[in-house]
Amino acid sequence: MAKVLYLASEMVPYCKTGGLADVAGAFPKALKNMGHDVKTVLPYYHFIKEEMKPYEKFHIHISSQAVDGMFLRNNSNDGVDRYFVYNPYYYDRNGIYGDDHGDFGDNDERFTYFCEAALLLCKIQNWQPDIVHLNDWQTGILASILKLKYADDPFFKNTKIVFTIHNLAYQGYVASDAYKKFDLPPSIMNFDGMEINGAASLLKAGLQYSDFITTVSPTYAKEIQTTEFGCGMEDVLRANNYRLAGILNGVDDDEWNPLTDQFLGEYQFGPENLEIKESLKRKFLSELGLPYWSHVPLIGMVCRFTPQKGIQLIEAALEEILHQGTQVVILGSGDSNFASFLKNLEQKYPKQLKTFVTFSNELSHQIEAASDYFLMPSRYEPCGLNQMYSLKYGTIPIVYNTGGLADTVFDCDKHPDRGNGYVFYEYNRGSFMDAVKRALGLYQYKDIFKIVRQRGMTTDFSWYKSAETYGKLYDYLCFGH
Repeated sequence: MAKVLYLASEMVPYCKTGGLADVAGAFPKALKNMGHDVKTVLPYYHFIKEEMKPYEKFHIHISSQAVDGMFLRNNSNDGVDRYFVYNPYYYDRNGIYGDDHGDFGDNDERFTYFCEAALLLCKIQNWQPDIVHLNDWQTGILASILKLKYADDPFFKNTKIVFTIHNLAYQGYVASDAYKKFDLPPSIMNFDGMEINGAASLLKAGLQYSDFITTVSPTYAKEIQTTEFGCGMEDVLRANNYRLAGILNGVDDDEWNPLTDQFLGEYQFGPENLEIKESLKRKFLSELGLPYWSHVPLIGMVCRFTPQKGIQLIEAALEEILHQGTQVVILGSGDSNFASFLKNLEQKYPKQLKTFVTFSNELSHQIEAASDYFLMPSRYEPCGLNQMYSLKYGTIPIVYNTGGLADTVFDCDKHPDRGNGYVFYEYNRGSFMDAVKRALGLYQYKDIFKIVRQRGMTTDFSWYKSAETYGKLYDYLCFGH
């Protein structure tokens, strides 16, 4: 079993802006349960509410200046050693990556400081990691620090680096001379380093200097090597595809399980008592001020309001979806024009549409649990978690054939023996509406509808499978087998 140092910029339950946080909270726990020795490190943002204990003071040099900090420790109940990097100047801000004015201008320093601190923690504890597992651009710089700055340090001589891409679109661009602040050599600013189009990318540093690159689904691993989805990094990824693999994310069963979900109250259910799910739907609609009609399907959607998530398709098709005799509940935030569109349409269809322009963990669980169908028309989706949540909760997903959606949702008409949802294969309104209408057509055939629901609910989406695959990768990198 391996000693794994796991770095992420956000982590459930401490802080979250997206799916990375869910992964960073659940995956180390799964590794620990398999017997690996795992430590996680995260910046300590001032809005983190969990109780911390001071651990050790330290300083890191940025631009040749010693910058003081402190390690904090959270005694989590999952057995994982979770440490936090405390520095008020860098992390006492109203946001993780930026605020209303945009990204913070010193994100290169903020996240390099956190990365360097994680290595220092290992030395303080005399704990030599077999694997340093990095996630997205915020940690990419650490790959170059280990391979260049610590190249002759015997402490990390046998340490291997795994770099996971959660979303290639976010690349962490910084000034071309940023490397000087971190005592890295000028040679890093070439194509085989972190240089791209005259600037520097922290994500590219992770790609070039890691020992192995993973991403969060097999299909996305193929897509990012194409011009359409490569975000300018396709040449780099094709050149390194011999050390690139897609490993599907899992679902945290402690958080997302309809049999134990705390947000469902007395309406917890499983595949054998789906009548409770229907009772939950009735109660949920009543709480929202919407009427309940047994013959009317409820469609849910939970997402960020961004073009990636397909809001343009929703805007083009939502009124027709309502005309199909449905009710729709949408939760999310982001694009203000889309939010206004939803609110205006809600006024036009007050008995059919309810929208919430916010984030609510409780409401997201309840939407997943009470809905009959779930819309997820993402233009691209590296992995996606909501479609797996939907399947676990007996809610049939309607998705575009991309990334992790293609790896987890199989069209009922195309694959009648294993279908668990409905898929559209051309990214346009017509193809999307065809999938919606085919899905709604199933609703009247209650016996088949129940079989499809149960098929999704009994699929194993646990983190155990993903952790087992990563365990084999760690063994290969460290021990050659």
